[in-house]
Amino acid sequence: MAIGRGITLKVQNTNRDHKDQIVEILAEAFVSDPVLNWVCPDTAFPGFLFNAVAPFCFPHHHTYMTDDGKGTALWLPPGVDIPFPFAGGILLKILRSFGFGTFWRGLRAFGKAEQYHYRPPHFYLLALGVLEEARCKGSGSTLIRDITTLCDEMNMPAYLENSNERNLSFYQRHGFRTIREVQFDYGPTLWFMLREPGA
Repeated sequence: MAIGRGITLKVQNTNRDHKDQIVEILAEAFVSDPVLNWVCPDTAFPGFLFNAVAPFCFPHHHTYMTDDGKGTALWLPPGVDIPFPFAGGILLKILRSFGFGTFWRGLRAFGKAEQYHYRPPHFYLLALGVLEEARCKGSGSTLIRDITTLCDEMNMPAYLENSNERNLSFYQRHGFRTIREVQFDYGPTLWFMLREPGA
């Protein structure tokens, strides 16, 4: 679909055949994520979370994977956000699987993300991950550029919540700027980032 540094994106649309591969990529990419580690230090937690979230994204036709199978991005189009009641369902599963402490911190994280979520119509980058062996080779840029190009054509903002300070410069290079920072109690920071059309 889109080409960047020799990497071609595949659109998964409603095809769930690649769900396990997408979850595996995101689980590895987020295993040391500061916010997810604050919510739950169990290394199984990222895979558990994305296994619950990814199926919501497929019907909205903006789930991408690089053709080498080493990078993926979950985007949602304007007017489609994961509603908090759906997140609440995930929280109940977290309570059963990981205990009350993780449940409480997950509630805090979901709540903050919902409270400060950008409201005007936008493309929402829910998650982007690249396997360690493929990082710094253009996969992440390709997965972002495909949608930001569409955003420019549609005159539409793009928005994300960044949970890792190391990724700030990457998103800034692609036109995103921080519009809010929120620090959890005795925990990490979440950066709310917006890209205006043409940035």
